[in-house]
Amino acid sequence: MQSKEMPGFPAWKLWNRRLGQCFYLLLLGCIAATPAFAAPNILVLTTNGTGAAAKNVQDNCKNEFKSITGATVDDIDTLTTNNLIAADFTPAGGGSYDLVVICPYYNPNSTSSIDSAELQANIKFIENAVKTRMAKAFFIFDEPPGPPQSLSSPPRFYALLKNSTAGLSASMDNIGTGGTDQTTNLNTGSPYSTDFSGLAIYGNSSFRIFSGVPIDNALYTPESHPIAPGSTTVVASTLFVPQPDSYLDAKNVPQGACLFATFDVSAFDNTRYNAPPSPPAQQPYHTHHAGKIAAAALNAIKPGTGACGIAAPDPLNMAVPMGSKGWLSALAALLGFLAWPVLRKRLFV
Repeated sequence: MQSKEMPGFPAWKLWNRRLGQCFYLLLLGCIAATPAFAAPNILVLTTNGTGAAAKNVQDNCKNEFKSITGATVDDIDTLTTNNLIAADFTPAGGGSYDLVVICPYYNPNSTSSIDSAELQANIKFIENAVKTRMAKAFFIFDEPPGPPQSLSSPPRFYALLKNSTAGLSASMDNIGTGGTDQTTNLNTGSPYSTDFSGLAIYGNSSFRIFSGVPIDNALYTPESHPIAPGSTTVVASTLFVPQPDSYLDAKNVPQGACLFATFDVSAFDNTRYNAPPSPPAQQPYHTHHAGKIAAAALNAIKPGTGACGIAAPDPLNMAVPMGSKGWLSALAALLGFLAWPVLRKRLFV
């Protein structure tokens, strides 16, 4: 059968045009097949601290993540008294949590060891959970060890963080506290910073700082240690390790979870969490974190686009970050780039 031609339009051009339209629809289908981010499952781990300060921090931390629309948020507030078990890391609907948040509060005036046997066991459990990716991401807001332990001693999760990826293992060093009521600034030079742009200034009280941190992993840096031009390692207060770089095995396959770690929980105290913003010259600096921390975390864990899925830049291996079915997004982008010159002529000429 002979194809009918449109007046003044040869048959071969008509078929090419139809072919281009089909290809365009296929491209749109690839894009549409990439799933939207479902409401996340979140677990918040806190301590059962008493007193107004402890309750404010713990309640603010839990409420920050419970404010996420549609999120399912579970919380366990017995880190210092009850041992965690594997079932605690399984949501009611099965599977694994998208995010585990750790924000314990310890009594800074305690004269006895605050590391109970249960807390020590839970720290080891959490370390193993990160290394084996029992959840997709962990956001740690841990306090420095209190009296009678020295504030200059390494934080509880220091070894977990330092050993999580090669760059930190090679050069990172704990250098103590970073000051009182000092702000820290988002390192916009880090490839992971975009998701945290809504939290450009992060307020702290007595927080830990680390030297020799690769600039990509240094998410926040203290005002007292600005980043010098051309630096490859810096002093950092908050660190970030994406899943593709977390606990690589002998074949360089990542086994660990995405990891955000800062060693101070005062981001959730009423001064920095609820108080209206104030000028940097006013101390303590009111940074008004309410709603900003959860939003940044939600951005970071978003499949396909979030910072948790971004591998460290490597000029010899420019890998495309893959989330759930992320290959569809990559395929769509590649097809669109290659096909656009042809599609433009076939569809619109």
